[in-house]
Amino acid sequence: CPSGYYQPHWGRGTCDVCEEGFYCQAYGQALCDVCPSGSYCDPHELNNVTGVITPEPCVPGHYCPNSTEYATQNKCPAGTYSNTNSLSNCPVGRYGNQTGLRVSTDCPLCDSGYYCDRPGLTEPYQPCHAGYYCAVGSTSPNPTLCPSGAYCPEGTPNPVPCPAGTYQP
Repeated sequence: CPSGYYQPHWGRGTCDVCEEGFYCQAYGQALCDVCPSGSYCDPHELNNVTGVITPEPCVPGHYCPNSTEYATQNKCPAGTYSNTNSLSNCPVGRYGNQTGLRVSTDCPLCDSGYYCDRPGLTEPYQPCHAGYYCAVGSTSPNPTLCPSGAYCPEGTPNPVPCPAGTYQP
């Protein structure tokens, strides 16, 4: 059989096209090869009715494990991104509240007043501790101590000046 086709039974006069998720690159294959991780194999999407001869790279915002059949089969879930052949978690200091993110910078920075202390979060983790304030992208519940003359309740994005007649040592 020519490339793109296979024949599992010796002596049979017809050849079969590989199914989605598989491909045939060599002449005379008895079985189709599994589409490798990072690629997809769909002869119909590639407008190739003779069978997929070469796996196509996975599209950004999606991930392609072995046997992926079409380009948009596996959209990256919330908290993850992919611009290569593997799925990665949004990094510490960021979160992913949408699906199909392509690069780590598509994951928004953690909101001010909150912290994101672990990878793969789908929303900001928790508000910052009282007595501290958290700027955008904070990775700790107590990143910056509240300064003298201001107070910082839980979840404070910026120090709040003490009212007249009061003070914070």
